[in-house]
Amino acid sequence: FRCERVPTLEEAFALTRGRVFIDLDTKSGRMDLVVAAIVAADMIDEVFISVGGVERAVEARRLNPDIRIQIRPGTPEELRGHHALFERPPEVIGIPPGQIEAMAPMIRAVGSKVFADVFGDDAQALLAGDSSGYQIRYEAGAQILQSEAPSLVLESLGRSF
Repeated sequence: FRCERVPTLEEAFALTRGRVFIDLDTKSGRMDLVVAAIVAADMIDEVFISVGGVERAVEARRLNPDIRIQIRPGTPEELRGHHALFERPPEVIGIPPGQIEAMAPMIRAVGSKVFADVFGDDAQALLAGDSSGYQIRYEAGAQILQSEAPSLVLESLGRSF
């Protein structure tokens, strides 16, 4: 792979513009550069910034109040505290799969989308041939599932590529 080149963020935006919505999982401490790249590419409506710490989401919104963000509270109490930090709620709120029933109503009430990683459900679907876990997550209130097996998620919903 020595001759392979990782595309720049700008190149990736050019390839995806108008085709997919981007979950930009940032590891950078430079929110200024991330926000500037999104704005320069005119991708505010096609990208949400996913951050590990809520303080980085606050910084991104301070830099540009129109930027779309995802936060990841682990409990209902954390979620309430995080909501107080934003004038406009985050567009996406990632929560542990085991918290969907408890937290989804709070998240949906403010107009945010409920996001959950379902890697455990992926293992169950792949090892046991049982993809019902995905449907259970949606029925509990999830709206976006992050999966390593998207074809199985689609299959469980009666869809395909």
